[in-house]
Amino acid sequence: MVVGLVLGWRGQGLTAIGFGAPDSWWATAAQALVLGLGLQLIAVVLVEALAERLTGGAARSLRGGGREGDLEGLRGVDAARVARRGAVLGWVFVASDSNVWLAVLTHGFVDPIGIALVASGADERLRRQFG
Repeated sequence: MVVGLVLGWRGQGLTAIGFGAPDSWWATAAQALVLGLGLQLIAVVLVEALAERLTGGAARSLRGGGREGDLEGLRGVDAARVARRGAVLGWVFVASDSNVWLAVLTHGFVDPIGIALVASGADERLRRQFG
């Protein structure tokens, strides 16, 4: 609300902070889907596997298990993971010439993809195959 008031006082709209319509909503959504999938695969194959090796499996317990069908384990939130995601999405915003919609849509795809990977057990299979 404060941002809206300041922008209004300056005679600017939300486009000044990246909320302008992209050239193509379809292209932006497709890019966001690819980025979301890529981020989740990197998280599963590289980041989580490395964290488990460094902590001797302690990272697994912080994540809530991650066994196939372990929907209860999806509730746990790791503050460091949230901070890393904020940093990556900030990079997406900057790299996309301040198109906030790409970052917003990417964020919208990351969680459902992650939930699907954990619920299906695909995260474990990927980690075993590449880890």
